[in-house]
Parts: sequence; structure tokens; C-alpha cells
Amino acid sequence: RAVTVSIPDVTDFAATPDLRLVGWNGTQWVNLGQTATGSTEGSTLSGTIPANATITALGIGSVSEALPVTLGRFDVKLEGQIVRVSWDTHTEINNDYFEVMRSTNLQDWLPLGRVKGQGTTQTKHSYTFVDEKPLGGISYYQLRQVDFDKTVHTSPVRSVNNPLAQQQAGQVSVYPNPANNKVVVKIPQVSKEVTVQLFNASWQHTNVPAVLRDSNYELDVTQLTPGLYFLQITAGQGSQSVQKLLIQH
Repeated sequence: RAVTVSIPDVTDFAATPDLRLVGWNGTQWVNLGQTATGSTEGSTLSGTIPANATITALGIGSVSEALPVTLGRFDVKLEGQIVRVSWDTHTEINNDYFEVMRSTNLQDWLPLGRVKGQGTTQTKHSYTFVDEKPLGGISYYQLRQVDFDKTVHTSPVRSVNNPLAQQQAGQVSVYPNPANNKVVVKIPQVSKEVTVQLFNASWQHTNVPAVLRDSNYELDVTQLTPGLYFLQITAGQGSQSVQKLLIQH
């Protein structure tokens, strides 16, 4: 079951990066949730008590434990018009799944898809994920490994350069930026193969239509909450461009 506790007196989270909700199972303290990294004063800590566990006390602390996955090879390669992400594991403990993430700036990460893990195993396993619509230019890839208790671990970052897709996508102009009520997307050589989609900061689709007018795409953003958004433009044979958009009312 889910448990949430208040931690109003903790202020220096930078000095306690491993702070999390822990529980006493009668023998030892065990982690019940993710760390509080990035939290602010007055935050709460959340965790989950497994259905088959007997927890007699709750606390706030950090429990060192072995990494759930021993990662071996992790490669990202451009193969024609796709990017192939492949990796090996030597051991896995309570591994639910991997999530493949992509970024253009090492700050904003887009989840591309999930690959099911092996649970617990001492045998080597190989995994592959195909990014069928890679971005033009340099992209960064990372693995998010998620346990059954939703604890998350991240892999090192790999990069790949896709100059062909960058050339196909052309130079995309987005204006005004910041935007208030209307956004114009100017794309060289507009065709029926072009799609323009607007996502919020969590990469959820906003369902705002992009209307083609005078060789440009226009989006009405008057009803959107102010903040950071991402415009994803797909053109040609799967080539993409992602542009940041700030909405202010």
C-alpha cells in the first residue's frame, strides 16, 4: 500500500541525496521509495509497502543496496534511417523493465519505449530497441532501469550523429517564442508528409491542431497553461526536429 510522510524540517537536500522512506521488517531497514533528490523544504516522502511485507516502523534515511542490474555493453548506432540501441546485462535483481530515453541537450529527456526485463537472473541477456524516427544532428540516449517497486536507476549516456536526417528536416523556424496566443512554424519545402505536434514539458500530447496556412503551420495556444512545451516536426522519411517553445499569457 502507498505511504506518504511529511518532512518539513529538512532543508538541505543537496547534502542528503539518498534520503528516502524506509521501513523496518523485523530484521533490517529496507527502502520503500525513491530518493528525495530535488525536493524543497516542506516536501513529503512517498513509498510503497509490498503486499507480502510486514513493516512495523517507518523512518527517513538511506539504505545502501546492490544495484539491481549489472550492465555490460551499451551501444547506440545509426543504421541507415534508424538508430539501434542495444545492451547486455550480466545479472538482474527484481528488474521490471528498461525505458529508452532520448535527448538533444542532456536536460530534456523523451521516453521512446519500454523493453521488458528478466526479473531476477544470474544469466547474461541481450536487449535491442529501434528508434525508427531519429532526430537530425546529435542525439543522446540513456536507459532508465525500473524495479518492480518502481525504484529507478539510470545508465551512462551514449550519443549518435544523424547528419542525413538533419539535412532532410531543414531549418525550422518557430515564432513568436515566447508565444502568447498563436505560434507559427515555418518549414522549408512543406509537403503532405509533414506533421507538427505540440507536447507539454512531460511529453504529453496537447491535441492542439497545426493548421496549414500560406505554406506555414499555425497553432492556437491561447487555452494552454503557461510554461515550457516542445514542438515535434516530422518530415520526409521519418526525419524529425524538436523545438522548445515557451508559452506566456
